[in-house]
Amino acid sequence: MKKILKYGIMGMLMSSFGFLVGSLFYLDSSLDKKTVITVFIMGFIVGMVTTIFDITSLSYITAIIIHFFVTLTIITISNLTLGGGEFISNHIFTYLAQFIFIYVIIWIGIYFFQRKDVDTINQQLKKRKK
Repeated sequence: MKKILKYGIMGMLMSSFGFLVGSLFYLDSSLDKKTVITVFIMGFIVGMVTTIFDITSLSYITAIIIHFFVTLTIITISNLTLGGGEFISNHIFTYLAQFIFIYVIIWIGIYFFQRKDVDTINQQLKKRKK
């Protein structure tokens, strides 16, 4: 339960980042309470979906593919809830390109944070061996 809550909160942070990056493309984006609540709920759910990486029977690539499509579905439903259906249907390739761009940026950030943690752990292990 603690891990789900942690992943949910991380998802909220990343969805906020993704929303802000996406808003850069559309300066007339409105920010109201419904949008903020939807972004937080969407982020929490996407964060919970991230627990898929804890399933040891799945390969990392399989987990990423599943996570990608589930995240795309959740974000698309959120966008439809916020009234973005016309944009999605009229600009599907732009929508997908933006989603992929933001998804990759977030994963690059995660990679560097995880790499930093791994480097720190490796340094501590080297100190213990000495």
